[in-house]
Amino acid sequence: MKAINFNSSKKIKIRFEKIKPFVNYCKVTGQKEYCNVAIEYIPNNKVLDIIEYRKFFDKQFYDLIEDIAINVYDEIIKTIEPSYLKVTVFLEDNQDLTDWSVTIESDK
Repeated sequence: MKAINFNSSKKIKIRFEKIKPFVNYCKVTGQKEYCNVAIEYIPNNKVLDIIEYRKFFDKQFYDLIEDIAINVYDEIIKTIEPSYLKVTVFLEDNQDLTDWSVTIESDK
């Protein structure tokens, strides 16, 4: 991921909602899963470069959805150091049509 410098006198909240489905192979079952991610953050002095953010999901993942959420969260924290961050990973191909997601969120 890549950061862009951002300075504003206003406190803003940025949200990327399910912008790019990606493939994960479940570490436990080996099944192919289609996932997506939504993030919401309040920047300090940097924002995410949306093109680089999308490229982060070009690879295939081989992990638990929970670990993907933590890894995305950690990568964003490291890249832009936001004052608030919420990352949600959604399972998009859920066969039983039950909404399923994992969320990790910083304290407000």
